[in-house]
Amino acid sequence: MGRIVKAFKVCNSTLKPLGKKYHAYTRKSDKYQAGSYINFNGDGALDLGSVVFNQGGTVTIKEPMIALVIIRLSGSSTANRIWMQLLNYNKEIMLAESITYGEYSTGEIVTCLDLDSNTVLGVKTREDVTMNAGGLSSTMEIIRIR
Repeated sequence: MGRIVKAFKVCNSTLKPLGKKYHAYTRKSDKYQAGSYINFNGDGALDLGSVVFNQGGTVTIKEPMIALVIIRLSGSSTANRIWMQLLNYNKEIMLAESITYGEYSTGEIVTCLDLDSNTVLGVKTREDVTMNAGGLSSTMEIIRIR
C-alpha cells in the first residue's frame, strides 16, 4: 500500500470523487512467450469510454489524463521470476519495469503517467510466463487523477 501512496504524492494530487477508475481483470490461465503483450481482460476488447483494453493486449487512452497505473501480473515462469515492462506502444519507449522472483509470484508496477489522447500502452513479458498459473489472478487499473 505504501508504493501506491508514494505514487500519488509524486503526482502531487489527491483522489477526488470525480476521479475515474478503469479496470481489467482476469483469472484465465494463458501462456505468453517472451516479448508478448499481456491481455488483462481475458477474451475480447473491453471499451470503458476513455480507456479501451484491446484484444491484442494493448490499452488505448482516448483522452488526455494524468493517471496512476497499477499492474499486477501473477503466474509462473521457467526462470522462476515475473519480468515485465510497461511500454508506450506509439513511441516504442519503456515507461516502467518490474522483476519479481519466485516459482509462483506476482509482479507489480505502480507508476503515475501524464498521458496524451490516443496513447497506446502495453505490458510486455520479457520471458515465457504462464499467467495466473496456480489459480492466481492478474489486473491492470488506470485511475484518472486529472
